[in-house]
Parts: sequence; structure tokens; C-alpha cells
Amino acid sequence: MNTVYLPVYKSWRLNERMYGALQGLSKVDVASQLGVEQVQQWRGGYRIRPPPLTPASEHWPGYDRKHFDLSPSQIPLTEVRISI
Repeated sequence: MNTVYLPVYKSWRLNERMYGALQGLSKVDVASQLGVEQVQQWRGGYRIRPPPLTPASEHWPGYDRKHFDLSPSQIPLTEVRISI
């Protein structure tokens, strides 16, 4: 490309998956409470979303500095559904 400098664009939207209300919980504990099959559907599929977080949760993304410029309606509460 013969380019010395290429701009880098960062976005929180490129972060890993968002597990909603399951965020910060042990996979083993969740599997024992809700069932292994349900946990595998959430972890392995893109069509089934985990339950959403609430602003009362300590894992709510609104507490993260990278979301400071978003309105509460723009803050992700669970995995975003992808249409294929």
C-alpha cells in the first residue's frame, strides 16, 4: 500500500460478546442453576441472547469509562442479535 501511517479506529462495539445478566458469573454455577444445555445455547449460538443486565448490576457497562458518552438507551445490556 506504500503508506507509512494507517489510521486506527477503536470502538467499544468491537468488544467480545456481552453475556448480559450472566456477566461475571461462573459458568459452572450458571450451568448448575439453569442447566448445561441452556448455557451452551447462550455461549455457542448467536440467535439466542442471554438475559439483559439492569443498571443496578455491578457489571452494568454504564460504569465503564468507554461508555461515558452514550445515553442510557445506547448502552448494551445483552448480546446484540445478528441477522444472517
